Amino acid sequence: MDHGIFPAGAQKGRICQADSSTQLHDFVPANAFDLVFTGYIPPLQDPLEFKLSNVDALWRKYAQICHPSNNRDQARKDQLQRLQEDWYAAWVSEMIRIA
Repeated sequence: MDHGIFPAGAQKGRICQADSSTQLHDFVPANAFDLVFTGYIPPLQDPLEFKLSNVDALWRKYAQICHPSNNRDQARKDQLQRLQEDWYAAWVSEMIRIA
């Protein structure tokens, strides 16, 4: 059933669960796997660390930033985008490192 899907020399049966968001705690050695995959990678919930306890207020704050009306909000929007991109890049880099 899986013939031709896996790279040459790959073996089924080795499964290791780790959380790449906590790379220092769940360290997986480089080249540990022949095949690496992930499911949905959720975006950061509060990348600018406003730490508002009210979720609705937090979403309103981010909505304001995503529709900038001044240079300060535009700078925050740019920073927000970079933080999200860095988060996704960290996941991909970790997957490449362990494969």
